[in-house]
Amino acid sequence: MFEVYLNEVTDETLRAKLKAEYERTTKKFGLVFERHSPEGIRMPQAQVRRGRTVIREVDGTFHKVRAISGDTVALADEYGNVTEEKVANVTAARQFGEVVFPGLKTVGSVHAGNQEDPAHVVINGENFHALEMLGYTHPESVDLIYIEYLRL
Repeated sequence: MFEVYLNEVTDETLRAKLKAEYERTTKKFGLVFERHSPEGIRMPQAQVRRGRTVIREVDGTFHKVRAISGDTVALADEYGNVTEEKVANVTAARQFGEVVFPGLKTVGSVHAGNQEDPAHVVINGENFHALEMLGYTHPESVDLIYIEYLRL
């Protein structure tokens, strides 16, 4: 059905971009052949900076910050198209593959046994980033990881 509508696009460059985007976002993989888009994460405590990734809250799309002037930010999409947006309408973000330096903040601990024994650690965050961080903070010292998926 998509091909029918795609053929109605008269601009060949636009038609090629639409077809490439459709193919990129509809690939199937895995044992259950699910559709999957690369993950991204909002980082509301991070500052919006030039050269960094942000999410436009109006449509949830990722953009790179080209420039910041007062309360306005110039954004470039994946094709290089530049738009302007209010800084208040974007949130700092990272896409899958971009470096994230997560930090841990202690909010409590769970002790089972003696107070001298190591405490259990609960990490509230994105699975990939949390697991990647544990490789640096607790190398060869993790006995068990329990991941609970919460749909909000």
